[in-house]
Amino acid sequence: LLRSPEKPTQLAEVEAPTRQPDIFVDPEEKTETSESVAEKIEEESKGNSAKKKKNLERILIGETETVEKPQAANQPQGSENKEPKTLAQIDVETVPEIDFPIVTTGISESQLVSTLGKPNSERRGWRPNSKVLVYYDVIPDRVNLSYQSDDTGKIRQTDIALDSSVSLGAMQQTLDKMLSGNASADIKEKLRNVYNRQTNFSFFRTSNLEGKVQRDTKDRVTISVWERGFQ
Repeated sequence: LLRSPEKPTQLAEVEAPTRQPDIFVDPEEKTETSESVAEKIEEESKGNSAKKKKNLERILIGETETVEKPQAANQPQGSENKEPKTLAQIDVETVPEIDFPIVTTGISESQLVSTLGKPNSERRGWRPNSKVLVYYDVIPDRVNLSYQSDDTGKIRQTDIALDSSVSLGAMQQTLDKMLSGNASADIKEKLRNVYNRQTNFSFFRTSNLEGKVQRDTKDRVTISVWERGFQ
């Protein structure tokens, strides 16, 4: 680039460096084309002055720096302009990644078995004449279900354990179904706080139900809903 005034610039030897496709270029970045650079070279060489040579060098160096700017290691092209996924975007996901029947409180044991089949485990509950029915791996490695009935055979409490790989949106949809569509924004916020590890336990209630969301020792998010007065 630095030549003595006696040696004019040879235009035939100037080649435009290889450029990336436009899709990888920042729309706000203004990069000069090889044609515009060649025109400036021809115009500046006519005056053959030191000032114009410096301008020519600035143009060529500026273009080279724009094209040859190194990219951060292990960073995909164009990723610097990609916005991170926010919690709001996660909340509005509607992809049905988990699909199983949601049984609410108030139904009978016979209705439960008719819907989900025979449970994998049955044991005595903590209240007299109560029973706990457990369904393991309703969705393998992702969803376990548990139901507690009273001495009349009525389901009084439902529990769902969700693997941490399940999205927040799917968990909120599940919670809303467990509450028969009555999960308020405040209740969903309590679930979000547990999901985001801001707390490990949160209690909530509606007009006739109570419940809790907690992260267990296996890092699963468990949602429990029971009729008021059952606990």
